[in-house]
Amino acid sequence: MTKNLMKLDGCRVLLLMIIACGSLGGEGVRAVDTDQSNTTQAKEEFKIDSSVCSKEVLLKFFPQPVVKYVLLKNNIPEEQANAIAKELSRKNIDMDTTVKERSLAIHTDFKELSQRDIGIKMYREALYEIFSTVLKGHGIEDEDRIQAFLDDIQEIKGKMFVECIKKEQPTSKLEF
Repeated sequence: MTKNLMKLDGCRVLLLMIIACGSLGGEGVRAVDTDQSNTTQAKEEFKIDSSVCSKEVLLKFFPQPVVKYVLLKNNIPEEQANAIAKELSRKNIDMDTTVKERSLAIHTDFKELSQRDIGIKMYREALYEIFSTVLKGHGIEDEDRIQAFLDDIQEIKGKMFVECIKKEQPTSKLEF
């Protein structure tokens, strides 16, 4: 397990946690119907172990294991889920670039606490834009379904982030 998760870039960690927990605009995280699935992995709850607690995985907007799990859980064929997860994993750089370009366009400095909501909104919009573009490129067109998948991914990422920090610092209490 990666040591010193708490030393990650504070601003990005805050945005990741807020985005992952779905706390913008009072919208909660939606659960997706999982009655039928096409793999054993999808029937089980996402396992948070040391392999997903690395800094590299935690800082990804679209971690492959999480994306693949959510897609399989929602009856997307395994081959298609793998292709989507790989493509989204490569899109993390696009997220940073997209948000930087948008922030420059409106002359916003996200290091200022007063600009936090604008930054979160930009990240969420960019996240959805990239996610939906990739899914639509793979034939998944239903906007509600796409949003539900993204919400599910964010919920798992939020839980994953908290659990990984707890595993690293088992005796300390987390305060947010």
